[in-house]
Amino acid sequence: MYSSELVFEIISLSLIVFSTILLFVNLMTWKKTSLSVLKAKVFLHENFMRNNFLFFSVTGIIIGLSIGFHILMEIVQFGHIKIPSSYYPIFFFCYYAGLIIALVCLSVMGIFWRNMLKKGKEFDPHSN
Repeated sequence: MYSSELVFEIISLSLIVFSTILLFVNLMTWKKTSLSVLKAKVFLHENFMRNNFLFFSVTGIIIGLSIGFHILMEIVQFGHIKIPSSYYPIFFFCYYAGLIIALVCLSVMGIFWRNMLKKGKEFDPHSN
């Protein structure tokens, strides 16, 4: 394994752990938040809706492209297709960069939701 691949994998793993913890915290906060208050807050914040849709769309596109590059690498590897070795770093970079970008988008989307859930809880008269 190349050292650059190891760096990409460490960054990816760190982002996966961060996103998983953040989403778990969001889930716990979601259960304690009044959905009627949250709905009102979400629809009153146009920036939240726009940013959430943007990050969700970018994440989906990047994950699709990342999976495409991964499948392409597997076709080349398992199909014994001969390509110049100078192209391999490009495939690896596109795959890992796409993975990291998708994970960053998921993390940012989780942060947006955490902030919105906290705002919803602040205005909830029934929250503890």
